[in-house]
Amino acid sequence: MLVEFSMITNDLNISYKVFGKRDDNIITFPDKSVSNTLMIVEFWDTEIEIKRIGEVEMLQTFRLNEKCEGYYKNNSGINFKISSLTTKMIVEENQIYLEYEYYLENEWQSSNKLKIIF
Repeated sequence: MLVEFSMITNDLNISYKVFGKRDDNIITFPDKSVSNTLMIVEFWDTEIEIKRIGEVEMLQTFRLNEKCEGYYKNNSGINFKISSLTTKMIVEENQIYLEYEYYLENEWQSSNKLKIIF
């Protein structure tokens, strides 16, 4: 299955297409923005959880109008707390769309738009 991933932030635009797989409400695909890292997206009507495993380990949870805590770690020893305040969430049969405010160690970093088509 082809997965289209795109994320737009204040100063960054990541977009790629890659082959992945879907098992019910879980999508798994290689993260082309980080080498040797797999992205796992688990989604429901009211919550989305995005995990990265590999050279980068990350957890982000999204619930509309809630600030959700997560983390980021990499192989170089960098480790910090992240959080996301979701302002828009659309979950459809073959698409996820999010708009959220991204925080690093409780300091606002960027306004982000994330879209995954599968």
